[in-house]
This record gives sequence, C-alpha cells and structure tokens, in this order.
Amino acid sequence: MGFSGHQSKKKFREDRREKTRLILKLVLSMMILIFTPLPALAEGGGAKIFLPQTVWEFGRIPEGSEVSHVYPIKNIGTDTLKITEIKTSCGCTKAPLNKWAIAPGDSGKIEFIFAAGRHEGEEVKSASISSNDTSLSEVKIFLSGKLVVNISFSLPVTISPSRIDFDSAGEGSDDKRQLQIRNISPADLTVDVLDYPWDWVELDKSRMMIKSGDISSLVAK
Repeated sequence: MGFSGHQSKKKFREDRREKTRLILKLVLSMMILIFTPLPALAEGGGAKIFLPQTVWEFGRIPEGSEVSHVYPIKNIGTDTLKITEIKTSCGCTKAPLNKWAIAPGDSGKIEFIFAAGRHEGEEVKSASISSNDTSLSEVKIFLSGKLVVNISFSLPVTISPSRIDFDSAGEGSDDKRQLQIRNISPADLTVDVLDYPWDWVELDKSRMMIKSGDISSLVAK
C-alpha cells in the first residue's frame, strides 16, 4: 500500500509538471503570435486599400426606381493605389469611380447604383473592386433591399416629387429643388434622412417631426 501511495504521488507530480510544461508552451506560442510582426507590416510598403463600409441596406425600394450609395475608398499604404477593374454582379448595377489612382493617405469614392426592376422580393447586389494591393487584391461591396410594388400604399409618408434632376443646373449656379413630405399615417412621425448621393448635394435638414396629416418641406441644392 505504501509503495502504491508513493507511486501515485510521484505520478501526480509528473502529471502536474507535464501540465505546467503544456501551459508554458501555450503561453509561449501566444506570445510568439502576438509579438511576431505580420509579413505585410514588416515590409512597410505598397498600396493598401481600405473601405470603412462595404454593406448598405436600403430597406424598401420602389419598383422601377434607381437607388445608389457612395462608398469611400482610402489608400492607407505608402505607394499609389491603382484600381484596375470594377465588376458588378448584374447589368442592373453600375459602379462609377471618381479616381482610378489614389495617392498614399488620399481617398476616392465609388457610387454603387442599382436600377430596380418591376417585381417584388429581396435583392442583394455586389461589386468587386480589384487593385494593386498585393495583400488584398479584391474587395467586395454590397447593396441590399426589398423591392416593393405600389410602395406609396405601404409607407406612412408620401414624397412629391419622387425624383429630382439636377442635370439642367448650370455650373456654379445656386439651384434648389423642394420636396414635399406628407404624413399620411394616424401617428406623429420623426423622419430621418439617412443617405444621399455625393458631396455636392446639400439638404436644409436631416430630421423632421411631422404630425399626422401635416406636410413638411425638404430643400435639396
């Protein structure tokens, strides 16, 4: 019995030492993973593409309408970022870019445009952006939403006009367009403007409190 007890204690100490070695190995491995620099960072050069946002959800989209969202693109590397190709997922989408070459620290913009069809249902569209970033040669952006037929009957507000066109405005002119937003619901509403294309469009307000049955104006210029 004494021998068995001594042997049991010895085995316990050996097992404990083995566990300690295992823990030390794990800790050492973690330290190596934490403190070993990534190869891309160690090289310290090259073009680096960065998109702070890659997904935009529109919610309900009227059938037959055209919606868009602008995605900023930044070069966080040390060399000029060159966008080599942009591919969209279908013919109903476009993705014009304002800069194909972006200097280190500079930014560009890509506007992802979706022309909705004449049907109902969930839609997800994507565009692939290829560049000379060797660590991330392709980045995808996404638009999603639900196409709705006769959306005016399902929304708590009506907007008139439903589309505004600035093409007729002369360069440097102070051209303005006014939208009328009517609350047709039985409750008072808070209406927020979430998104609009490009920097050159300015709105006179981003939030409106509209009582049931009332109309509020929104000026775009």
